[in-house]
Amino acid sequence: IPPQATLAVDVPLVQPIDTSIGRESVTIVSPEATVVGVRGDAWRRDVAPAATTAQAWTAVKVQRSIPLTLSTRGAEATRSMVVEAAWLQTRLMPGVREEIRRYVVSSARNTIVMTLPDTAPRGAGAETSHEVRLDGDIVPAPPGGGRLVIDLPRADPDRRWRVDVRTTVRRRSGWATLAESLGLPARVVLTPPIFEPPVVEQRFYWTVHLRPDEHLFGLPVGWTSQQRWQRGSFGWEQKPAATPLQIADWMSAAAGRDAGSDPVPRGIQVPPLAERSVVYSGVGSPGDAVLWVAPNWCLVLAASGASLAAALAAIYRSAFRRAGLWIVATAALAVAAAAAPDIAPLVAQAALPGLGLGALAWGLRALTDRRAAAVRVTSPASSASSLTRLTAAPPSLLVASGIDEASTRTQARGS
Repeated sequence: IPPQATLAVDVPLVQPIDTSIGRESVTIVSPEATVVGVRGDAWRRDVAPAATTAQAWTAVKVQRSIPLTLSTRGAEATRSMVVEAAWLQTRLMPGVREEIRRYVVSSARNTIVMTLPDTAPRGAGAETSHEVRLDGDIVPAPPGGGRLVIDLPRADPDRRWRVDVRTTVRRRSGWATLAESLGLPARVVLTPPIFEPPVVEQRFYWTVHLRPDEHLFGLPVGWTSQQRWQRGSFGWEQKPAATPLQIADWMSAAAGRDAGSDPVPRGIQVPPLAERSVVYSGVGSPGDAVLWVAPNWCLVLAASGASLAAALAAIYRSAFRRAGLWIVATAALAVAAAAAPDIAPLVAQAALPGLGLGALAWGLRALTDRRAAAVRVTSPASSASSLTRLTAAPPSLLVASGIDEASTRTQARGS
């Protein structure tokens, strides 16, 4: 195993033939210099004492193999550190950004050294506060982003420590605050703390909490989206594949302790928050990530505006009603949906109002054209007959004057 690297290995499992298996359990014993983990969600680690070197994993369904991750502490194992599990959360609220980072760390050193990022935007008049805990005990932390040193009670590579870092940023001005108040799209930068090397980082989960009327776009390199589409109250919507309770159980299992020691013990119902959650996962150091937050009205305006413009162009311009043009447009939409399957249903739903208005415009145009054609057909006959019946010819002054002159002459002759 190369130093400071993580390898993925699938170990096949020997199973009897023609036998129904309802539960599988695997016990892994590894050398002290090797760190072993299990990928995927099919296997769950059993809670065991922290002092034991054996790891037990259980699957409730039949598994033909167990996917492992192998890494080594290298020659500097006496002072190395391993981040067994990491759960990072970012909650975006109006004027407030909250970062909650939870780690399960095993270290052969006497200290855990990390650099806290400064997530406050520059020139925004923001206030940043940090709260650091080691197994629930508060540890002094620098007021801003900087180097943080956590002293461990003892140097024990078999002991796993829980490190919780909570950062709260309150913004008073700046573009981010203005964009949030007006409901405009905004850029979000996710920056994790950096541990002092040598360190080996295993799997992590990163959850981003948004307002219910906002959506998150972007997929950082090396991350995987843990979302799936489900039918909701108003169409299809994305739901996290890994719930907070499942991730908390995974963290507790990685720490080798019961979930009852968590700040929110198992079995206590947390009041639900009116927010939208997006979950990502990956292996190794998360690195910096850039995402975009867009509100619902912006998505509907962009998607429905494009669909309505295309519909109106096809209705009122004959050049846009060519079959070849529509075939090319349909193929381009299909390629775009295949390239971004996570957001294709969202964009399609946002385009429905524009398509509905386009259909209404087409119906009004068809009705107007039909009435105009009927008027053109009946217009000549009706106009001629109405003039003949209702309009009388005005009397001629020349004819009347001639009649008067003739009658005068006749009267003169008779007299």
